[in-house]
Amino acid sequence: MRDRVFALLEKSNRAMTIEKIAEEAEISVRSAKSAVTYAKSGKLVYIKDWHRPPPGQHGKPAAMYAIGNEPDAELIPLTQAEYNRRYRQRHHARLLLKEAVRRNGSINPFHQLAHATKHSRSREAMRSIEAQDTGARQAGADPWRNSFQWRLDAA
Repeated sequence: MRDRVFALLEKSNRAMTIEKIAEEAEISVRSAKSAVTYAKSGKLVYIKDWHRPPPGQHGKPAAMYAIGNEPDAELIPLTQAEYNRRYRQRHHARLLLKEAVRRNGSINPFHQLAHATKHSRSREAMRSIEAQDTGARQAGADPWRNSFQWRLDAA
């Protein structure tokens, strides 16, 4: 198994994460981790780079291993600005709802359900819906009565 992992890294001639090594060698992640740890202790592989998950996803950075006896790449932590940007991208829908509640004082519960999923609609569509909700509220319309009109008519 260790030979398969080493041969795979040598043949691919590129850095790979443990998960990618396990997938391509068709072995378990645990076995791949064990083989890479053994090769690393023998100074056959090194950490060439770190792979961070995309901004919208959770997860720790993953080491990317390559063949060679070089010093490991350092993991550079995110700056506060990068961390804040990733947070805003991950929680975009929730932050929009909080802002709408802050601006309007309350919010239509159906509006929350429609926009709870990430990027379910474009920003322009969300703004127009908020404008319609605000206009209906100012005109004195009862959003609960309008939402359940079909039930009232059936009774």
